[in-house]
Amino acid sequence: MSNKDQKFIDMNITHRRVSLIDGTRPVVDTKAIVGFCHYLIHKGYVTVTLLQKHECLEKKCPYLEKFDAYPFWAKYEAREKQKASIKQAKKNRLLQEKIQKEKADGKTDSLKSIAQNLADKLDYNIIITRVAYDKNSESQDSFIVYYVSKYSYNDWYKFLEIVKVLNNCHGGKYMLRHVKLPDGNYATLSDWKNRRN
Repeated sequence: MSNKDQKFIDMNITHRRVSLIDGTRPVVDTKAIVGFCHYLIHKGYVTVTLLQKHECLEKKCPYLEKFDAYPFWAKYEAREKQKASIKQAKKNRLLQEKIQKEKADGKTDSLKSIAQNLADKLDYNIIITRVAYDKNSESQDSFIVYYVSKYSYNDWYKFLEIVKVLNNCHGGKYMLRHVKLPDGNYATLSDWKNRRN
């Protein structure tokens, strides 16, 4: 900013007559002035309104001389920092969610494998279809063990040993849930195998 323009701020001159880039020469609020455009076709002062209308910042106009001491720029920089901060916070949150999901998927995949091995050792004729975090539980270590058996009714009580062993050996809380078909009936082993083919 030129010394000439700085003095208007220093002297607390609230209004002044200036030649704007739109060809007019009005009396404007000094605080509304943001700079001076040196582009020969429309040389003149730039107000906040004209800055937005001409999209000077979006176009990264090389002819714009910013009057950094004028109030607009402090507010603009604060807004830009806040936007960048919000954007970075969102990026960090999404990254953390991705990391947590990958950890959760790894843990639940591992528990699925362990549960199926237990079922096989106990001679339970079931397939563990998946293990998932219980979203309705307040505990972070609460899991639902989904399975199918040869029966088309809710027979979870026949396989309680799986959840007892998981709880004793791996901690957490486990609940068995017989997988249902879209029609609401309980899925059988043959339903599950046919669905996979």
